[in-house]
Amino acid sequence: EGIVNGASFAPGATPVAPGSLLSVFGVNLTEVSAVAASLPLPRELAGVKILVGGLEAPLVAAVAEAGPGYDQILFQLPVELGTATYADVVVVNNGVISGAEGLSLAPAVPAAFTISQQGTGAAAALHGDFAPVSATRPARPGQTILLFATGLGPVRPPAASGEPPAALSTVAGGVALTIGGRPARLLFAGLAPGFVGLYQINVTVPEGLPSGEAELLVSVDGISSGEGVTIPIG
Repeated sequence: EGIVNGASFAPGATPVAPGSLLSVFGVNLTEVSAVAASLPLPRELAGVKILVGGLEAPLVAAVAEAGPGYDQILFQLPVELGTATYADVVVVNNGVISGAEGLSLAPAVPAAFTISQQGTGAAAALHGDFAPVSATRPARPGQTILLFATGLGPVRPPAASGEPPAALSTVAGGVALTIGGRPARLLFAGLAPGFVGLYQINVTVPEGLPSGEAELLVSVDGISSGEGVTIPIG
């Protein structure tokens, strides 16, 4: 269970969606740290490759000694696995091949990015002027805010693995969002321009919400993101 959703860090047994950003944690995955310097994302970084179902995955970053006794690699699950329900993941470090780790797949498994980068707490949200939503500048009922997620599934038109969308794309599935338990008006849900595997959601905060932390839930075709993500309302 060392492979997790890059936004929610949900346990490894939780399914993930093709096109999502994922993190793999382990020992001896990389000797050096490196970050992809350009797009499209490379299939090899710091001598490291990740094979998912036999496909080379686009790599975002390799982090040596990301924590006590472990390394971390951030990658995109290839979109070509769109119809698969299972895939083996193998890390290749300078020609040395790891054991395989099984991964369950689903068409869409949404997860919102958070400021803590651990999948819980305040969502990584922006006001319309691109200033961060925060406790000192909370979102207000009736205001449009921008949210960011991964795992929302296929988009139209599609984007190739490792590449940002060539045109404005929208999520193919049915996206719904609630803030504080109330439905929020969805203005846009699709891949964020200029990014790989990152989805942008533009919504209007529901009227009548009380001040304080309001729970945020994103769903695609009835599959909901995990609990514990909030939006400060003022």
